[in-house]
Amino acid sequence: MNNFSRSASSSNAGIGDVIFVPLTAGIHFSEDNNLAISTMVFAPTGQFRPGNLSNLGMGEWTITPNLAHTYLWKKRGLEFDNFVGFEGRAWGLGPMAFYVAKLEKPGVIVQLRWINEFEVTNLLKGNMLMLGLTLKLN
Repeated sequence: MNNFSRSASSSNAGIGDVIFVPLTAGIHFSEDNNLAISTMVFAPTGQFRPGNLSNLGMGEWTITPNLAHTYLWKKRGLEFDNFVGFEGRAWGLGPMAFYVAKLEKPGVIVQLRWINEFEVTNLLKGNMLMLGLTLKLN
């Protein structure tokens, strides 16, 4: 029996590598125009099997420097995000929720975002769930 006569199946459902962003430096050009420089650390928590075409993880610790730009179009209630750091490309759209626990020192903001990705090139396509915690110290 050869490889062409066997039936095959694959699944890519599950949780991928967990991503940590230990520090982000932000530059505010204006209230609505911001730049962020950071490093992402990928922990090998997603399923990885050598030879599998639908791996959810990379199977190793990975550190990726990146650059992100955000523009808030308050009049329309929209946010545009640009992110540079990978060889692939993806467009995504989804809702976001903010909770401001405290505005004064230290300021605390909790963010929850769900992003449905489409038009994906050279990356895994899927849904992204992001939880963020921002501490404003000054």
